[in-house]
Amino acid sequence: MNLHKNIIKFKKSKYINSTIYNGLIFTIFKYASYAIEIITGIVISKMFGPKIFGIWGIYIIVMQYGQYLHLGTMFYADREVPRLNVSQKYDQSLIVIRNVIVIYFFNIIVLAILSASILPFLSTSIYNLNNILTITGFLSVEFIKKLIYTWLRANKDLKKLAKALIINSAITFVIIILTINEYGILSILFARICGMITVLILVKSCIPVVLGIKTRKYKLLLRMIQHSIGLLLYNISFIVKTTVSRFVVISYLSLTDIGYYSFAYFIYNALLISLDG
Repeated sequence: MNLHKNIIKFKKSKYINSTIYNGLIFTIFKYASYAIEIITGIVISKMFGPKIFGIWGIYIIVMQYGQYLHLGTMFYADREVPRLNVSQKYDQSLIVIRNVIVIYFFNIIVLAILSASILPFLSTSIYNLNNILTITGFLSVEFIKKLIYTWLRANKDLKKLAKALIINSAITFVIIILTINEYGILSILFARICGMITVLILVKSCIPVVLGIKTRKYKLLLRMIQHSIGLLLYNISFIVKTTVSRFVVISYLSLTDIGYYSFAYFIYNALLISLDG
């Protein structure tokens, strides 16, 4: 009996120590990833100059809104996928993920087509087909990365999540440094694609999440949207509050002014990330 109790205590202590160790590794790698991203942002602002960084600032605003094209279904996945995976209902959790993918890419394709269709009436130096396609690429890459991180977090695989964060940040930084002079904003997109692909190769368990084909249940999709609509509206209202000042700057000032303002806002966010984690 005592031997059995000692074995149980040993297993519990081993599990606790392993959890603490993995949590510590994840925290270190997460902050290292933040640091690389902050340095990358400073390098981008330096290489672009105020005017091009102003255009990049407009890209960032569009991407902030575009991340919610999932209509709240990602919030549902964040809550339900960990619960389903704990119960080893992996097929059901993959169906949830697949529904998120369907609604997101359906919306992004529709939005891209609508944006392109009104180009003849509103085409400007910023609002053009190249920028629409580039932003579509950014939104797609960032969404896939979000899926990867959601799946790893749902499986409580902090080691792989930490590895994914640091590898993505490092690969992105290196490629931007090597290509930004020649390709500008496209170099950032290319770097993020390379970072995402590298993470998928190294964290092979995420490949079925992104590429696997599972039956889609559209009644479930409607339920996912219904259950998350409140959280979606809250997040969009928060984004509106944090971007309204930048909309005013975009409406009345030049791209150079937008660049200076975007850099100031970037530094402000970097300080918040450093303090809040």
